[in-house]
Amino acid sequence: MKITRTLLVSVFSLLVAQSAAAQDPAPEARSRIGVDAVVAIPVDDWADLSDLSLGGLVRFEHLVIPNVAITGRAGYLHDLVNHDNVSVGHVPLLAGARYYFVEGDSSPFVGGELGFAIWWASATVDTAYGSVSDSDTEVELALTLSGGYRAGAFNFGGGLYVPSVDDAFGFFLHAGFDFAQF
Repeated sequence: MKITRTLLVSVFSLLVAQSAAAQDPAPEARSRIGVDAVVAIPVDDWADLSDLSLGGLVRFEHLVIPNVAITGRAGYLHDLVNHDNVSVGHVPLLAGARYYFVEGDSSPFVGGELGFAIWWASATVDTAYGSVSDSDTEVELALTLSGGYRAGAFNFGGGLYVPSVDDAFGFFLHAGFDFAQF
């Protein structure tokens, strides 16, 4: 009888503890670190130089209030140029914010970022006297205006990408994965 009573009390205690745990879910992660694959489609002057820009960005997000996160992204995009013996790429360094329309792990979002893009280009020209090479580096003001959807650790979207406010803009698509949440 004592064993039966002890067993019933133990089972009841486990059920109560399980019920309490189910009512108090784990808190949502406030910070995330992830990577984004990016495809940028150049327009206007940038399109005269490049057909496409491909690369990746490391992304950091921190929720400051339930639906608003501050963001930071940095990475490398390589331009697929229209000219032989020319190489062009840039490193965007961006900071901004995202607004999530729904609290939780899955939500559509809009965002904007402002920062800098470090551009460099190199070219090699073959002449009668041998090859001549030259390179150049510039720092330009950059920005993004984007929208997308986050589903758990995955996010995807697109928008306007301006890696040089003076003379380069285009559209971009991104798909990302959060590998750390805390």
